[in-house]
Amino acid sequence: MATVKIREASDASEQEIFQQIARKLRLPSYFGNNFAALEDCLGDMAESTRVDVVRYRDDPDPKRRTFFGTLCTVVARAALENPNVHLTMYEK
Repeated sequence: MATVKIREASDASEQEIFQQIARKLRLPSYFGNNFAALEDCLGDMAESTRVDVVRYRDDPDPKRRTFFGTLCTVVARAALENPNVHLTMYEK
């Protein structure tokens, strides 16, 4: 099972997070480092894939909160459409 764990509190940029996801989930080299490309790639996953997201209630950065909210929405939508995709979200 391909798995990636992403923490909202990390100092990684949005592009670094997309790159981490691509590397851990072995996404194709043409992956576009954006939410539309992520949704497309997750929709095509043929093997069991898990995305773990750790959210933090007290994160003061509204841009970061929005990014992670969108990330969770995209993965959740993909999980509803593709039985090979699983989202686990933790909140601290």
